[in-house]
Order: sequence, then structure tokens, then C-alpha cells
Amino acid sequence: FSTSYLKIYWRSFLLAVFSTLGCLLIGFPTAYYIATRPPAQRNIWLFLITLPFWSNLLVRTFAVLLVLRDQGLINDGLIMLNIVETPVNLLYTDFAIGVGLLYSFLPFMVLPLYASLEKIDFRMVEAGFDLYANRMKVLSRIIIPLAKPGIIAGSILVFIPGLGAYI
Repeated sequence: FSTSYLKIYWRSFLLAVFSTLGCLLIGFPTAYYIATRPPAQRNIWLFLITLPFWSNLLVRTFAVLLVLRDQGLINDGLIMLNIVETPVNLLYTDFAIGVGLLYSFLPFMVLPLYASLEKIDFRMVEAGFDLYANRMKVLSRIIIPLAKPGIIAGSILVFIPGLGAYI
């Protein structure tokens, strides 16, 4: 037994939690936006969400690598805007791993959230506004409780593979 294993497990756990929370923070507004579009537009948005699944995970991971490398999109933009003078080392960090996990598993969060949000009777949301609730109250007392099954399902679908995919 070595303590190095515990460190690796702890790091894997933290990265899975980070990717789950990140997917929830990005996926919830995305799913809400899709759910509030007219039905004809929803199909287009869902197509765009599922489009990355048409390529291999290795290809998607390589795309993230090209964005985060020293001569990648982010570093070139930072240098062009004179924010930094030399490239920032983004690759092979916990941040890069978290971004890769987030990019890989975001559709796993958006789709269950969308399915849950689509079923909401938005007359209740309108009633909340009619009763002078502000946006945060409507979100916290109406939308999130009704979307809780999608939040739980999406979190499980992201956390468990994220825990195993850290390798």
C-alpha cells in the first residue's frame, strides 16, 4: 500500500466533481434555453448538442489538446490581446484535464436536463412572476425543484464516467 494511490484517487474524485459541477453550470442554462425554444428550433439545438458524439472520444480529446497547447487558440488569443507575453502552460495540468472531461461529458448533462425541463408546465413559472417573485425566486422555488430528476440523472451520468475516465 502506498499513499500515492490515495492521492491519485482523491485527485480523480476532485476532477470528477469539478467536471460534474461545471457540466451542471453550463448545461442547465443550455438545456433551459433549448426547452424554451419553439418546437421546430429545439430539434436543431439538440442536433448540435449531440453532434460531438459522432466523432471518437480520442478525436475530441485531440481537439482540446490543439486548443490548449502553447501555440493553441487560447494562448494565441492571450498573446494577441497583450494579456501575456509568453504562452501560458495549460496542457498537462488539472485545469486541462477538467476542461477535457467537461467537453467530453457535457452532452450527458444537457440531455437529461432538457428532458426534465421540457416537461415543466411553464404556466407555473408565469404564475410565479404574476405573484411578484423575482427571477431568482422562480428559479430556486419552481424551476430547479421541477428539474431535480434531470439534475440527478445528469450528475450521475457525468460523475461516474468522469471518475473512471480520468486516466
